[in-house]
Amino acid sequence: MNPQDHNSVNLENETSNLEITDIRFENRDTDNFTTLTLQKTLLIAIISAQLVVLMLSLINAEQGIGMSLLVAGTLAAFFGTVFFALTQGQKNKLKENAKKWKRDARECIAKTRACKDAMDWVKKNGKFAPYTNPIDFDRALGLGGGKSLAGAYRLAKLLGLLGQESSFGTDYGTSDKYKGPFQLSEEVINDYNRHNDPDVTFSEDIDDKVDFDTAAKVAAWYIAFILQQLTWSSMNPRIVDIEEANKFALAAYNGGLGTIKDAQKKCKDAGKDSTKWDNVKDYLPDGASVDSDTELTAEEKKEKKEKIKKKTEEIKDYVDQVREYERLAKELKCV
Repeated sequence: MNPQDHNSVNLENETSNLEITDIRFENRDTDNFTTLTLQKTLLIAIISAQLVVLMLSLINAEQGIGMSLLVAGTLAAFFGTVFFALTQGQKNKLKENAKKWKRDARECIAKTRACKDAMDWVKKNGKFAPYTNPIDFDRALGLGGGKSLAGAYRLAKLLGLLGQESSFGTDYGTSDKYKGPFQLSEEVINDYNRHNDPDVTFSEDIDDKVDFDTAAKVAAWYIAFILQQLTWSSMNPRIVDIEEANKFALAAYNGGLGTIKDAQKKCKDAGKDSTKWDNVKDYLPDGASVDSDTELTAEEKKEKKEKIKKKTEEIKDYVDQVREYERLAKELKCV
């Protein structure tokens, strides 16, 4: 098996002959989902506002008013476009979670330090595919020609995952499949063990508050492992832009790299740039293949399609929510 095939899984048929299967059908925060109509409406409003500002700037350029409006409008449009999938209510909820966590100074400092130490350990000691002859961090994330995806491997991202997965380690959930502050699966633990020493046991070594350091180390390694997969040519083509790699990595953390690979291939086959997440996310599973399953009743098909669509929306929202947590971590000076 090629090393880039690890963690590949098909979301629609829920089967895989590859080594890692990390499908998350458990929608733990359905209240945070937004409708596509709202997203499109908000984006159109942002673009319209930017056009109005541009027109005003041209009219008032001599007085200097237009330039100020243009700068303000451009900044507003930039941030609105980056995070347009989140409603203000969602942003407020995420910010309150982050502020609440920061108010507990001891916990905030301890967990931030643990996450930083985990990432430093991965950079220094982490091993990556192929597990039969593992390579180090720098080689794993290298793109050749002096370029690397290492810039997408950052502390704010790991803290963002912590915020999204367990409200900064305060809510571990009740899932039997996903455990600990970073909601790690047994498959991820097994893949970590294939590459690294010492071994980690699922779920005993990651599911308790005293195991936070170990859980952070595995999560930090797993993010780097996903980024490594994005450098492989099998990603058709591979991701080389750091910010795009950040989005793809978050999507894969939630939905499985195989699901993202499949969507990327469909995007490329449709003649679109498959290195851009905003293009690829439109090709995530929609449940259409369920219709051809002759072993399911009409009601079962309906339920399965709804489940797949719900998961697809979760993946999209997950990327936006973790990136918002990333931004908040910087805004609140956690990093």
